[in-house]
Amino acid sequence: DFSTSENILSLFYQYQKEKWLINAEATFNRYDEKRDYMYSDSGGYSTKNRYENTRNAYHFSADAMKALSEASSLSFGFLSQYRKYEAEELFSHATDESSFYRHRLYANYSNRFSSKIAGSIGGVLEYLKTTSSELEDGNQIVWSGNASIRYGRYGDNFYANLYYRSNTRYPTLYQMTALGNSADSLVYYTGNPDLRSETTHRIDLSLRFHGFGINPIITYSSNTIANVFKNRGNSIYNTYDNIETLNYRLVFGYYPKTIKFKRSELFVKAEVYHGGYVSYFPEEKLHVSYWGGEAQLVYSSDKHESVKLDYRKLSTK
Repeated sequence: DFSTSENILSLFYQYQKEKWLINAEATFNRYDEKRDYMYSDSGGYSTKNRYENTRNAYHFSADAMKALSEASSLSFGFLSQYRKYEAEELFSHATDESSFYRHRLYANYSNRFSSKIAGSIGGVLEYLKTTSSELEDGNQIVWSGNASIRYGRYGDNFYANLYYRSNTRYPTLYQMTALGNSADSLVYYTGNPDLRSETTHRIDLSLRFHGFGINPIITYSSNTIANVFKNRGNSIYNTYDNIETLNYRLVFGYYPKTIKFKRSELFVKAEVYHGGYVSYFPEEKLHVSYWGGEAQLVYSSDKHESVKLDYRKLSTK
């Protein structure tokens, strides 16, 4: 047997006066699931078991934007999220529970320097907390700052946008002080009190010229907080360490464009991308790369005829 029910309640509010625009939104979601399973042992006896899962979540956000002048504006806001998951096996009374909190403060200032050039600068401060049956303390603080400069508009024949973001993530108390054995006693958990905060740098460049575009993205960190396994005699211990990581992605393509004919039109989109990531662990180097691409052609005419061709491919090594 299987049954589910879901309830969603949302409320949205907007207020506008002179140069101010204020938005607020609240959402509550509850999802319940029940499943019955039948098991048969070697003697032919059947056992019925029931599982009940419940997921509660709420989301609240509020933001405000003020036009400082015809060319500049300031926006700021707050976001709060909460999710809780509960599962129970009724016959054995085994339970599992986990929850997640996110609180975010953010602000952004943008300015248009001329009809072609614009820029922005902003920052985000986040507090994250995760708790579960296995994790006692998942408190985390994340800080990030970003800046961008743009030339032209996205639909112009020439468009360029350069975006930079720096993200700092502080280690949790659990990552620095965890201590104990796994259930099978083969893996020993230990924290790393010398763990340093993680700082990530991301550069994103977008260039468009008459429909053709190129978009390289690079993300680098010399001190990524990673979960690592190390050998110690006849046992293995699981800890956290700072490692060097590099993520990259390059996209080249002919972006959505509609070519009009006398009595028909052709929609064209095609792109090829290559990317990957490199992680330098204490005892090994992990490198994964991928190639992919997609192409789409849609032909339609005034005779209400339409033909669509869509092709996609992805390979990883």
